[in-house]
Amino acid sequence: MTDVELACCDSATRSSTTRLGFALLLKTYQRLGYFVTSEQVPNAIAEHVASSMGEPYDRENLRQYDVSQARRKHLSAVREFLAVKPFGDDGKALMRQTFAEAALTKEDVIDIINIGIETLVRHRYELPAFDTLLREARIERIATNQALYTQIHDALGDAGRIFLDKLFVVGDDPRRVSPWNDIKQDAAKPTIDGMRDLVERYDRLTELACHADLLKTIPVIKIKQWALEGNSLDASFERSLAFMLENCQRQSEWLTLKGKGKIALTVDDLDWIPEKWWKLVTGEFKRDVVPTRINRRQFEVCVCLQMVRELKSGDLCVIGSDAYSDRRNELVPMDECERTRADYGEKVGLPVESSAFIKHIRSLLTESAQQADKTFQDNPYFKIVDGRPKLGRQEKKETPSGFKQLDDALRRKLDGMGLSLLDVLADTMKWIGWGKHFGPLSGHQGKLLEADRRKILTVFAYGTGLGPTQIAKNQCASSVVRQSTPSYDGETGSRYLYDD
Repeated sequence: MTDVELACCDSATRSSTTRLGFALLLKTYQRLGYFVTSEQVPNAIAEHVASSMGEPYDRENLRQYDVSQARRKHLSAVREFLAVKPFGDDGKALMRQTFAEAALTKEDVIDIINIGIETLVRHRYELPAFDTLLREARIERIATNQALYTQIHDALGDAGRIFLDKLFVVGDDPRRVSPWNDIKQDAAKPTIDGMRDLVERYDRLTELACHADLLKTIPVIKIKQWALEGNSLDASFERSLAFMLENCQRQSEWLTLKGKGKIALTVDDLDWIPEKWWKLVTGEFKRDVVPTRINRRQFEVCVCLQMVRELKSGDLCVIGSDAYSDRRNELVPMDECERTRADYGEKVGLPVESSAFIKHIRSLLTESAQQADKTFQDNPYFKIVDGRPKLGRQEKKETPSGFKQLDDALRRKLDGMGLSLLDVLADTMKWIGWGKHFGPLSGHQGKLLEADRRKILTVFAYGTGLGPTQIAKNQCASSVVRQSTPSYDGETGSRYLYDD
């Protein structure tokens, strides 16, 4: 701390605890741009500030300082010393105005937030919570885009809107496709036979460009983003996705565009890649340089990121996804959580208050770490090689005596009765109801669909040693079927069989 800061600290505080708390408020705000409690300051930083001031460090005293009236007064003193203003109505208005202006030239929310932060810091405002910045940036971006859409919509007029709407009408075409379907198709190759199609395509696109002058007042970044959204489902992205799936098993870092399989890519197939990803994917700094290869890992991430954007915007969908429910509808309501929280914590043996829960988990982790430190030398599979810990392969246990005879006897008996292990699990589930012991620890009714079937498969997976991963790989939609069979008490029960 500088002499001026120490003098301000001495004039605003009286005791050593409040002096250290004031210093932490001052230094953390200078670094972060907003106030935090001492609980949020790492011990190493707090100890360093305390030692530089010659003050004793006591975490418990700092906790009391966080809820004291002195800290509330010190907030005003720090603001006055740093000449900053609290984030009030004026700060919100400035932030929203900045976001609205930034949304005209920026499309990425993070870029819009960064401009807003710079503006608030320049005007000496405290920074709000990041959730506030993120929410307001998204709202202003949506509002800006909507205003641009409305501007173009009004400028088109009735005739222009009717002209564009006709592009998406199937009409009397015997192929049952709209004119837009022909427009978005890839152009023909410039061969002798394809030149006529290319000229016709050029004339058609020229006629459709009669309203292009309406985009002159639109920022270039917005036009590029809209073009990217409009081309989200074109053939180039579909080929890129197919190329990624075909080469997903390859281990090499770089893939040539020609590929080693049936699918090859051209430079035009990479037009959908955003500017920020171009160098990472192709290794080239400029787009005018024709790439010959792509980075496999970066290309996979870029394709997946584009898929996420398309799924969010609704331009892309997963076939059959409407059969799945929204996971948020399956959650326990908040009022029920509040009502049963104490009882749940008592049943599972966990504190339900935030501070007590964090303290409990930390103590468990500390005890586990201490136990590992004490016993790692007795672990025959753990070794430190060249300063790095390594776990050796666990030796296979010897087969117990009589195991093979028992296994053969059980197999002969099951084969003689025409049963499998899944049959046994299904029958015993019906007879003794062992599935009731599997469920939420809270005692609430489980919400799994076909709960008995899932329990049987889970017990089978772990009981046979296959594990859930292997079961999931070998089980398809038709691998497990439900068959109604007469049970021993004459009623109709459910049995689960494999279609092997």
